[in-house]
Amino acid sequence: MCEDRHVSDFLQCLQCWLWRSYGDSRVTGRPWRLRRLDLAQNSLSDESICAVLGTMKRLDVRVERVLLSGNCMRAAGMAAVTEYVWNCQEALMELDISDNEVAANASSSTPGGDGVSALIRCLYNHPSYPMMLDSGHEGRKVIPFLLRFGGNFIDQPDRLLGDILSRASKGGKTLIRICDSQESHLQGGDEFLSVYMPDFPSQRAVTSSMPTIEATVVEDPSGSGRTLERSRSRRVHSSKARRRRLRQTATPAAAASEALLLVSSGHEGKPETEVALPATGPAQTRLVQEEGSGVKEAAEDVPAGAERRRRKRQEARVKAELTDAASLPQQNANGQKETSPPLLTEEEQHKLQGEVEKKLAKIDGLPSEQSTREMLSEFTVCMLVARKGPQEVESELASFLGQEHAVPVAAWFMKHVRSRYKNAARGAGW
Repeated sequence: MCEDRHVSDFLQCLQCWLWRSYGDSRVTGRPWRLRRLDLAQNSLSDESICAVLGTMKRLDVRVERVLLSGNCMRAAGMAAVTEYVWNCQEALMELDISDNEVAANASSSTPGGDGVSALIRCLYNHPSYPMMLDSGHEGRKVIPFLLRFGGNFIDQPDRLLGDILSRASKGGKTLIRICDSQESHLQGGDEFLSVYMPDFPSQRAVTSSMPTIEATVVEDPSGSGRTLERSRSRRVHSSKARRRRLRQTATPAAAASEALLLVSSGHEGKPETEVALPATGPAQTRLVQEEGSGVKEAAEDVPAGAERRRRKRQEARVKAELTDAASLPQQNANGQKETSPPLLTEEEQHKLQGEVEKKLAKIDGLPSEQSTREMLSEFTVCMLVARKGPQEVESELASFLGQEHAVPVAAWFMKHVRSRYKNAARGAGW
């Protein structure tokens, strides 16, 4: 779970993890890429969503699937999403902003000024859409963009979508294709955008408690105003580059798959990875690694019993937050990135993790799974490396172990570090 109070730490951990896993993108010459960013069902505010998307844009992190359903996104957050999509040089496969608080009305006094129209305009004008797949003898196929927008405050959604399509027509023919599924299809004539919006007609009832619709007016980051014109030369150039990327990355199995993921080589031959912050619902996402492949994928667990679900959530959250924060690059006075000296060496970290794990194994009432203990011990050491204060360490442990166990574990950990790792304790201010 990633609440508003966790966002700052999450962004630091994410940047650190990218830095450690893939190196400095300026040095490698290759941008950071993720298969999925999952921040769904966290009730994140507009401010938090803007912070996340702003950081992703600043770091040029390219994500295939951005899942933001079940939050409190309004006009500012919607504008941040649109700006991220526009500045991302590679196409997204999926964007889920369902069950938020985005408001729009087809009868608004500023037609085309709502967040929905701005996002569609952005996708329409973006040179990376529609995504194309060269399927050999079958010809070029279009991969529809999956946009989940249900459960918001969109008044008269069918009429609003009709108005958007009418503004994207040429000679009586619309240049936006609304698909019935996400299955790829043969390109037919001029098609500037192919999108699958399965839940768009299903919106929340528009009442007096909904956000003010007029407040949702956002500017189009493409700079095209409220028209749906686009540059032909830029489109052709981008299409050629995109087809080259697809030929390098796509496989026959992927082409036949309904999901159709683009898997590229990441940095220095390392595969792309999913980053998911699980929600509190019954279906939890965790990161697993296939044996011998080095590829991390997402797996859905629906364990029986509330206690097992709680432990799985803890396991997933710990694994998502694990990072060596000491290696997080910081900017000095000259604007150059530098790293803080680590409190512990890699060898010392592994040794301390083993000691913490042994301690956790001796405490009755704690999770019995070894994998959970390993991750909890790594997370505990990570807080030391991140220079977290004693109170914060205890508070974070309480969210996993409960206050009854967190207090003695935190007290033991502080005493153990002060006794065995004195330099690290002094460096962390303990």
